[in-house]
Amino acid sequence: MDLGASDCYTTADSGDNIPQTASSSSVYEILLLIQSDDLTLKVQAAREIRRLTKSSKRYRRYFSNAVKSLVHMLHSNSFESKEAALLALLNLAVKDERNKISIINAGALEPIICFLQSENSTLQDHATASLLTLSASSVTKPIISASCVIPRLVDVLRQGSSQAKVDAVMALYNLATHQGNLNLILQTEPIHFIVDLLKSCKKSSKAAEKCTALIESLVCYEEGRTAVTSEGGGVLAVVEVLESGSLQSREHAVGALLTMCQSDRCKYRETILKEGVIPGLLELTVQGTSKSQTKAQTLLRLLRDTPYPNSELEPDTLENIVSNIICQIDGEEQLGKTKEMLAEMVQISMEQSLRHLQQRALMIRINASPGPSELAPVAMYKLQDDESITFGGINMTWGAVVMVMVYSMAQVSGAHFNPAAPVYIIAQLIGSILAGVTLALLLDAPFYIIAPVNGVDSSKWHINTIVKRDFKILFWYNSNWI
Repeated sequence: MDLGASDCYTTADSGDNIPQTASSSSVYEILLLIQSDDLTLKVQAAREIRRLTKSSKRYRRYFSNAVKSLVHMLHSNSFESKEAALLALLNLAVKDERNKISIINAGALEPIICFLQSENSTLQDHATASLLTLSASSVTKPIISASCVIPRLVDVLRQGSSQAKVDAVMALYNLATHQGNLNLILQTEPIHFIVDLLKSCKKSSKAAEKCTALIESLVCYEEGRTAVTSEGGGVLAVVEVLESGSLQSREHAVGALLTMCQSDRCKYRETILKEGVIPGLLELTVQGTSKSQTKAQTLLRLLRDTPYPNSELEPDTLENIVSNIICQIDGEEQLGKTKEMLAEMVQISMEQSLRHLQQRALMIRINASPGPSELAPVAMYKLQDDESITFGGINMTWGAVVMVMVYSMAQVSGAHFNPAAPVYIIAQLIGSILAGVTLALLLDAPFYIIAPVNGVDSSKWHINTIVKRDFKILFWYNSNWI
């Protein structure tokens, strides 16, 4: 398929950069050829238009006058004429709103839809790509929707080539944003084919993103939810995207699962839980987009074994939510994976907290005004009015926490003594000390765990609330599973 097949594809648009291979006179000559009666010359001109408009916005403007002649070629009995004209129109429509409208107004929609049913897979592929590009326009979308194209696109989704299926699902996603089209799409029963494509494609791909986005829209209806849960591996496919998809795909995936659970918690809770959704949700609460994090936490609350998702009897914390859910997980493999993911979440959260502390400390040093000499070298994050924590303390604390986690995981897994474990623990502690020394030298900061500020005794020990939160999760984790 042509590189300019869709507005979704990235093309090397040169804007005002006109290729030197064609002058104004050659453009005029091509426009004359496309209007000639000689079919061979018309095909030659169409191919030249396709070539020149592939990477130039200006040429798309120049050759907009060729749209009517190219649409006329779509009605030819010659396969070469149809293909050349279709590909030229395809490139003319890419990232050009006016050309999209001109192509539709010139009557291209009818032959293009006919090509969707063609036994020639090449024509079907090009026609699907053309509809994907044309459906990206808010002006042409209602016209395309009224042309009964949705059932044809679902047919392509059922039996088209791999690329045609991807283009078809993207075109359906474009059309789904037009009012009333979701009902029309549901009537064609496309869930089976969408799930099949989702299973086969790479979960981080654009195709997976559009499949998941379409599923998220369709599960707003009971027919869509029933179709997804009835389809073998339907919910699992969405969970897999939640675990390994792109950020946008994961947002659509958690949105789809949340919509299902919110519509009927009793009906869909067990179905979602048994597909092992918890590890992905835990990761999403830390590493997802802001919308994903909110949706993941809301879904975790709904998955708790209580008829009152927002119970007033128990603080609505992540620890309590996850603890409640984990108690009901069946199967050693899923339980182990969930525990591992929670430990990883704790580690990520602590790393983020420490990075935040270090950044704040560096900013304090940079912004410090030249005052008393004893304040200049203190590049630390101030915890309260009278005390602070140094980089050495932060790194040593981190090393100690990792040591506890290594020991805890060994207890959880029931593993036998591993001679490498003490070496790993020692390496963590030595590494943390070296890191603290390095930071102290680079930033001219004291290495002590607590530096006295404003005359306060250095023996006092207080820790930032961010670090307190991580210790709270860690100790809750140990008390529940060791």
